[in-house]
Amino acid sequence: MRKGLIYGWLMVMCSFVMSNLMAQNNYQLGKVHIKVAPEYQDQFYSEKYPESFESIQYEFDLRVSQKFPNQSEIAEPGTVAVERIYVLEFSPQENPIKLSKLLMETGLFDYAEPCWIGQLAYTPNDPDITKQLYLHTIGAYDAWDITKGSSSTIIGVVDAGTDTNHLDLKPNFYRNTNDPINGVDDDQDGFVDNYYGWNFEGNNNNVQYSGGVDHGVQMSGAIAPATNNSLGVAGPGFNCRMMNIKVTNGSQVLYGYEGIKYAADHGCQVINCSWNFKIHSQFGEDMVNYATYDKGALVVAATGNQGKEDLNYPALYEAVLSVANVDYSGSAMSNSNYGYYVDLSAPGLNIWSTKGGNKYASNSGSSYSSAIVSGCAALLRSYKPGLTPTEVKSWLKASSTDIYANGQNSFYKNKFGAGMIHIGEALKFSNKAYPEWVKSYFTEPDNGVSEPGDTLDVLVELANYLDPSTGSYQLELSSLNGYAQVFKSKSTLRALATNDTASADSAFQLSIASSVPDNYALQLELKVIQNTDTFYYGFTHQVNPTYSVINYNDITTSLGTRGTYGWYEYPTISGKGVTYQGGAQLLHEGGLMIGNDIQNEVTVVDRLRGFQYVEQRDFLATRGISEWNPAQAPFALTGGFDDSNAKDELGVGVVQNAYAWKGDGKDNFVLFEYQIFSRKNKDLKDIYVGMMSDWDIGDYNKNRAAYDGQRYLAYSYEVDQEDTWCAMQLISPEKEWKTYAIDNISGGAGGIDITDNDVYSKEEKYYTLSTTRERAGEQTGGGDVLQVISSGPHQIPVGDTLTFQVAILVAHSFAELQESADSAYYLIHGRLPNSVTEPALKSSLKLYPNPSDGQVTIQSESVDIQLLTLTDLSGKVLDQKTLEPALEWNWDLGHLESSLYLIHVQTAQGNQVFKLRIY
Repeated sequence: MRKGLIYGWLMVMCSFVMSNLMAQNNYQLGKVHIKVAPEYQDQFYSEKYPESFESIQYEFDLRVSQKFPNQSEIAEPGTVAVERIYVLEFSPQENPIKLSKLLMETGLFDYAEPCWIGQLAYTPNDPDITKQLYLHTIGAYDAWDITKGSSSTIIGVVDAGTDTNHLDLKPNFYRNTNDPINGVDDDQDGFVDNYYGWNFEGNNNNVQYSGGVDHGVQMSGAIAPATNNSLGVAGPGFNCRMMNIKVTNGSQVLYGYEGIKYAADHGCQVINCSWNFKIHSQFGEDMVNYATYDKGALVVAATGNQGKEDLNYPALYEAVLSVANVDYSGSAMSNSNYGYYVDLSAPGLNIWSTKGGNKYASNSGSSYSSAIVSGCAALLRSYKPGLTPTEVKSWLKASSTDIYANGQNSFYKNKFGAGMIHIGEALKFSNKAYPEWVKSYFTEPDNGVSEPGDTLDVLVELANYLDPSTGSYQLELSSLNGYAQVFKSKSTLRALATNDTASADSAFQLSIASSVPDNYALQLELKVIQNTDTFYYGFTHQVNPTYSVINYNDITTSLGTRGTYGWYEYPTISGKGVTYQGGAQLLHEGGLMIGNDIQNEVTVVDRLRGFQYVEQRDFLATRGISEWNPAQAPFALTGGFDDSNAKDELGVGVVQNAYAWKGDGKDNFVLFEYQIFSRKNKDLKDIYVGMMSDWDIGDYNKNRAAYDGQRYLAYSYEVDQEDTWCAMQLISPEKEWKTYAIDNISGGAGGIDITDNDVYSKEEKYYTLSTTRERAGEQTGGGDVLQVISSGPHQIPVGDTLTFQVAILVAHSFAELQESADSAYYLIHGRLPNSVTEPALKSSLKLYPNPSDGQVTIQSESVDIQLLTLTDLSGKVLDQKTLEPALEWNWDLGHLESSLYLIHVQTAQGNQVFKLRIY
């Protein structure tokens, strides 16, 4: 349960570029998966789409098709409801991540996400060794004395195809006798002649491996080759049958999750997935859950072979039996991924298996570990057909071989699963209770963020899926590193019935050390004792995160430790982005750039997207982000970074600060400050400093960017709505201002083109830092736009510092945005820009009560009030009062509905806007 070619030449080049982009992005171009919310299911099924979707469909020329058209019946409550999943196809020029976000904002879908790409998970080394030692290690011979499996137990081999002519595999291939090869879909399952299985890439029944990628052939030989046939190799699945489902294009896994569903729909009790996706997919999790809970199939997956705690899917999904790679003694293999989410280990070293071309070979990797466990699971399901997938997981874990005793794998304690699979013991296992760690809950009472020096409450939850326990459990919590101290370490848990889940009787308590590093994963161990049985479980908790949340006024955003804001990593990974008054997400990417051009050699350092959308990694944190208390702001963060990780360094160090205020027109901006200095013994010459923001306001493809030169204000808005305005304002040094608005469309509309193969290159970044282009999205209907606000060139001698300040602002109208910009500039400089008229002092005006039941008083200390205007948040005028000059006026607004409004107060010396809440 522990648990993102002339014509021909041009065609080849286009295909090459598209393949490279897919490999870099890990998603397929021109496709997204959507799952329609239940209340809109009938409209999509009848193709009478809601208006909000039709507008997007027309704008992006979306082609809509049901993902599983043969599954149109309404699912039972509590099931995955795969009939609500659709595929949208569109131009490969569009960004699937942005389009998914836009679709989600309609409120029509449970999820919308790109179609991710995975990779096969093995590392070949081919030594010449004695064959198949692993069969002894896992107790296969003992198991075969009890059962040799059943031909009615089917294992789905979701992989790169098989060798349909291999003499040691053919006898154990599953054949769909209900659909013989005759050109007719005899069983009416939507797949014509799927006698041997299905090829999702070719959309045909050819499951033969191709392009020399025989990964699936090798997996089959480790799962259930024909055994006891006087030929080749044996396999743990013995008499069990294998269904072949080809889901790859070369070594890229494009249809892995579709393959899982196919296997589940066609009767597989076990499904092997020896491949990895790097990104969580809700569609993928849906397919796993559908197979597990709706169809009763156990999904087994490899953890991967990067030799670290990588986040690979589907292994991380809760329902999956995840498998790591050990040697024959149970010792961790250095190339195996690991983590507390792992369920089991299995041998994956020098596994002698079948190979393409009717051959045999030896290879290693967690792919083989997963395949071996799949064969074992099939053997167990043949022997115990009544077990559910969840029970099979627990059964195999409870009967596994201990690989942590006497200090073995001490560096990886609890990170290679419950133990090494032993199918011999599993078939003899008595089904006694087996407590499993399900999840943990961490509570920090102050701000909910686990920071240095904090005290946390920790509550754990355990489950049992086998026989009932005979009594309660004693629980003990300990820390496995020096950055946390557990000072309330003991608790109890009641007895657990079959399929029962419960929380500990009381919470543990721990304190975080003040010296804990940034983004640190505390490693904790839970000891569970019942009578003479002891169980150990490990889990982590991330503390002192690499970004800090700013949520002091109406803007919620975050500051990363390495020069980004909104999001810590590209694209939209870790952070809060930018939201306003709890509304929709407004930011796709934001961060700092610093650059110069010395003798036609451009150098730019940043953490933004770069070549082929890959995040640049020039900045490294030198100091974590922490709160501090300067005199100039009630809320402030501070931290530091430099460009020491850049291939071409400028040699800059940066102290970064963030400030936020409340009230008096200061609620809708946050100020970012960067103090830039030379960290080497050389002057910094002709330096440009800038901030880039990729605003996505409402429909990102209908945005427009412009510049208010009076206020150094680069702003964006959605052309059809104009109810949300986002901006960056250069506060300092403003005299050397530059701004560049980017059209994120093919050709760049006359500006730089960041849709080409290099995407946002260093040369293009420098051009946007040092050149001015005030507008983008000028075409009818707007477009996808980005903005840069910058200052330069500057000279920074050794020992000096350049302070660069930018305010991030959001407002519901352009007038309100300008007023906020005036407030931000005035706050720092004590005056407005020379071209802007000085407003009346805001402290001279008051509005009360606020919130109000409708009766409000507007009062001035010394300047007569002349005009009152009531608007909604979009700036639409709802009411207006022209007054005889007076210092105080009462206004009856009791007729208004409960909502937030704006009252614009005009005096002889200037204007002020109040936000009024009517309840």
